[in-house]
Amino acid sequence: MSNDQHDRQAEAVRAALSKDLFELSAESIYEWGPVFKARLAAREGSTVDAVVKPTLTNPARAAALGHWQRHLRAAGVACVEPLELRHVALPVSAAGSAWMAYPWVEGTPWVGTLESIAAAGGGLGSMHRESSSFDGADLPHFEWPVFSQESVDEDIEAIEKVCNEQAAYLDDGSYPLGASESASRWVKELTAFHSETLPAIRDAGLPTYAVSLDYRATNLIYPGGGQPPVFVDFENGEVAPRLLDLAGSVLLFASEANNNPGRLFTEDEWTVYVAAYLETAPPLTQHEIALWPEALKYMRLEWGTWHLTEGAEWDYPGEGNFLRDLLTLQDSDRFPLHP
Repeated sequence: MSNDQHDRQAEAVRAALSKDLFELSAESIYEWGPVFKARLAAREGSTVDAVVKPTLTNPARAAALGHWQRHLRAAGVACVEPLELRHVALPVSAAGSAWMAYPWVEGTPWVGTLESIAAAGGGLGSMHRESSSFDGADLPHFEWPVFSQESVDEDIEAIEKVCNEQAAYLDDGSYPLGASESASRWVKELTAFHSETLPAIRDAGLPTYAVSLDYRATNLIYPGGGQPPVFVDFENGEVAPRLLDLAGSVLLFASEANNNPGRLFTEDEWTVYVAAYLETAPPLTQHEIALWPEALKYMRLEWGTWHLTEGAEWDYPGEGNFLRDLLTLQDSDRFPLHP
């Protein structure tokens, strides 16, 4: 998005929040979209540093999102919840979008240590534990993909193109699969996705909660002092199988993070992440445990394909190596689940 677009959006947001606005910077603090730092008048009379960002446009769903966040916060989960302003009712409409304000969270980005990874796993488990008792009826519900041969063909063509473009890296022995092997595997799995992988997960009756579907390092802020990381981005939240939320977090945790190490979790990192998750989350059912390899495959094929093709940022620091690791990943071998 261009600076001019950000400037226009910032001006519209300033106007919408004017009764409670002291300051709003037109420079987005988020590289991938419009997220503005502001200073606002809170309802209880204080002046607070805040973040203003787009939210759900449907009023009922936006309200449900806020209820979910407040439910989590009241239960002690480290996450943001919407501000309540002195005069302006949130969310506000501006520049064709709905906008929500959240408290500014002081802290640092993920640093990649085992301790920080374990803390993140525990945070996800806590979110799942408390979300299991939340009524998410008014939140968006997960939509299962509908078969389209054209869409499958486009994904196959795009993945084959990526494998060909990355051949110099994939064929140098640094990854478990070469370019040709990677392409063959993805073509086979994408071809079978709608007849095998999708129904195995969709029809399994897995436990579903309100989940973020975007639990990764770039959405966590670490306050320090032994405090758990604060999750700050709920706008992709839906009612969905929590197993897919766990799988997505494992596959994409470091993607686009400032300290992206250029790979997915190592064995030690996965061990501490999943141990901390299992310690705080509702116990996994035997059905979930049995379907874990399929859940990883589902998220790799459905979400990973987009990250490797349309959404790929090969030149972003660490992201190229990260994506090549994702492209050649041996799912269940790399991330076994043994509660």
